Parts: sequence; structure tokens; C-alpha cells
Amino acid sequence: MTLEVKSDANIKNPISTSHKHEGFLLSCGAGCNKSIQSKIGQLSFHNTDSYIGWENFYDEFKKIWKNYCETVGKMDVTQLGVRYINQLYFDLPLQNGFEEFLKFLPIIPEGINRSVNNFFIQLNVPNENNTLTGIITETLGILPKDKLQVILDLNVIKAKDFVCNSNEMWASFNDIRNFKNHLFFKSLTDKAIKQYE
Repeated sequence: MTLEVKSDANIKNPISTSHKHEGFLLSCGAGCNKSIQSKIGQLSFHNTDSYIGWENFYDEFKKIWKNYCETVGKMDVTQLGVRYINQLYFDLPLQNGFEEFLKFLPIIPEGINRSVNNFFIQLNVPNENNTLTGIITETLGILPKDKLQVILDLNVIKAKDFVCNSNEMWASFNDIRNFKNHLFFKSLTDKAIKQYE
């Protein structure tokens, strides 16, 4: 779709805008918690709401990727990623502040009220051998009266050239997931982890 606006015949360069599709979002309908997003140079598979588990998710994505490659054509891969957006709920009031549940916390300088309505923290960290990048984002969600909602968003990326559908490519997803799990458990206290076992 292209829109061109001419307000005066004397204007030499009229304002012109255009819109083009950058991708597609395919969903399996109401009540379904899976979708596929396809953009130029990118394919992502999403599991929202109720988690189907890593093995099911991984196996289903392999099928989707196989169909995608057969349809679009085999292509080299330059980056893999796994992202989990965790919504965690803790009972209020907190007895000992955020430290009861979270290890990744804002530092509140002395003299500033320690009651926090919201915060946003993001940390970008490599793994030990610098082959993966983890992005940890932590903030508060919607605050019901009796619960504290913490959003712990973990995104792990591996930037590397892979041969399409190679064993190395698929094995890398397990490395990515393991690093994501490491970041998850290191971001929470034992009390928080026990609540979600």
C-alpha cells in the first residue's frame, strides 16, 4: 500500500509513505498456545501461556524447521536463540524485601525510600567460554493486592554460522538451554526455586 499526499500544486517533493509486509504470524487459533513467526531472515516458534515442556517444544520446532526449509529452500543459519519470559508470583507482604526471592536486584542508595513500586534491570553476560550471550531482564509485572509478580526474561543467543539442519546446529540448542537454566537458577534464591519445584 502506498499513500501520496499533495496539498499544493507548487510543492516539488510531495510527502510519500509506503507500507510493506515484513513477515507473518501463524497461530493455531483460540485457546492454542503456540505460534510461528516468519520474517525475512528469521523464523521463530513461540509457546505462550501453558508451557508444553522443552522436549515437546524442541521436537515440534525441528518439524517446523524441516518444513520451512523444504518450502523456502535450504539456507545457512547465522544465529540461534532461546527466550523464556517467566512470570513468577510471590506472596505479599515480603518479610525481608526482594532479597527473599531475587538475587538480581537494584541497589537502592542510602537515604532513598526502600519501598519500590517498580524497577527494570537488564544485564548482558557471556557464558564462561564466550560462545553464548545471555540477556537477563527483570522487572515487576502487574501487582495484584496479595501477590508480587516478577518478570524474569531470559534470552540466550549463539551467533555463529551453521550449516542448515546440521547436528552442530541442533546440539547448540541444548547448550543454549543449559545456559538459560543456569541463569534462571542463579537469579533466584532457594526459597523462590522451592516454590516452583
